[in-house]
Amino acid sequence: MKRSSIAAGFAAILTILSFTSFAVANNNVTIQRFGTCTPGTDGNECASLALDEAGFRSFSSDLGLILAPMALSTAETIGEAGLAFQVDHSFHSVDSNATYWQLADADGTVASSQRTTQFHIRKGLPMSLEVGAMWTQLWDSDLAAAGAELQWAFHEDYYWPLPDVAIRGFASTMVGNRQLQLFLSGFDILVSEHIGVMDVMNISPFFGYNTNYVIASTRLIDATPGDLTPAEINHTSPEFSFTDKTEITSRWLAGVRFQVGIVDLTFQKTFSQDVSTFTTSIGLDF
Repeated sequence: MKRSSIAAGFAAILTILSFTSFAVANNNVTIQRFGTCTPGTDGNECASLALDEAGFRSFSSDLGLILAPMALSTAETIGEAGLAFQVDHSFHSVDSNATYWQLADADGTVASSQRTTQFHIRKGLPMSLEVGAMWTQLWDSDLAAAGAELQWAFHEDYYWPLPDVAIRGFASTMVGNRQLQLFLSGFDILVSEHIGVMDVMNISPFFGYNTNYVIASTRLIDATPGDLTPAEINHTSPEFSFTDKTEITSRWLAGVRFQVGIVDLTFQKTFSQDVSTFTTSIGLDF
């Protein structure tokens, strides 16, 4: 079977998954409840407005870690002529009882395990470089993130048995919510070693360090959407917004990749105090 036929079949599977796995949107978020109105004695629905800045920052940081581009690869590159396709499915453990998750969930039912699927393509370049692009979809919601990455393996198979070492930079932006704006960026430092098994399989354990920068802000939000009375008449300002602020989170990761022919199967665990992630990835490496 030609490689082009395999790639076309793999792309078709991704298309089917993207239309069947995320149809129900009961996991959407709202920022409106991070602004709390106090009614006035004169009947005004929002005589004063209190903002939960800390809750908003905690929620946006968690959501950023969930949607951040994941490497799901070893430090070893796929080669100058290489091309790889992956589907990465992740389970993210969050504190569903946290007040900020309860406020942010649109229907008030927060799952302690949030699921995402990442569609990932990588292309090898000269000088041990790789570029990649990904689309990450949060299950049962309209939220997704489009991202890109650049990885450089500055030590790769030069002095055995020293492991391969690479650094990866990435950036992405969230789409799917009119109130919330998230920009995600960061870097990974990856260390891995590949072990051949009877000329049939390669096993590559890897571990790394990951730092994420989540820049969160909102558009202007109406705290009282049901009140149609003009603000000039109510003498109040029920509209609010959160300005840009960067939340920085560092995480450790560890995993293993099994490669048979052009088929890769990867398992990865990412450790964080707020959001821990377990990911299974299957892909084709040409």
